[in-house]
Amino acid sequence: MAGFSTAKSDSFYLRFFQPQLIREITSNMITPPKNNDSVIFWEKYHNLYMTTTQYYKNIYDGIKRNQKKILLQYDLSADEKRLQGNHFLLLQENFVATILQEINPRSNKLYIKNEKVLAVFQEYFLEKIQEIVQTTDKNKQITLFYDDLTALLHYPEHFLSPISHYFTDTHIFNIREQIYTVDYWIWRMFLSQLKKTRITQCDDPVIMGISALLRETIF
Repeated sequence: MAGFSTAKSDSFYLRFFQPQLIREITSNMITPPKNNDSVIFWEKYHNLYMTTTQYYKNIYDGIKRNQKKILLQYDLSADEKRLQGNHFLLLQENFVATILQEINPRSNKLYIKNEKVLAVFQEYFLEKIQEIVQTTDKNKQITLFYDDLTALLHYPEHFLSPISHYFTDTHIFNIREQIYTVDYWIWRMFLSQLKKTRITQCDDPVIMGISALLRETIF
């Protein structure tokens, strides 16, 4: 379950149809935490994940036993608090799938028609949208689309190289469709602000994790 713990969008598409892309990015970046901030992130996030899992397990078990009252326990054992290697890998894969969610095909679209909202959107983002749209080179489009994220990474090529290799024209088309969405640009605004924080001292897997969590938290 660790691999599907955060994404509100359909990360199953990437898991089924682009597993090699996710694994290559993850294998490029996977490293043991090298500083205290990175260690704290993984410990806190893993404890949150395990607590949430235990919460729902207790509810499920209580329903199966037809209990009228269900006691919810939040204390984790020492083994449950320990971050296992497979959890570490799955969580990182999930973060990658979350960040790459824009390449997923979308059948349902929501449109904003409020003129004031559209005016603000154009004021802040139109210039950047035009830069992406007017670029015909695939690698340049990919770089522009993820530049606020890669600016935070110590080794951006570990993220960009597999994408350039695996992305097809269909993926680029899906990405271009998403550059007109509000949540994508607000996410990028948050990423640009992170440059001023201690996140830059963290390892790349942690930066990817925080960026993915922001992607899922905004909307």
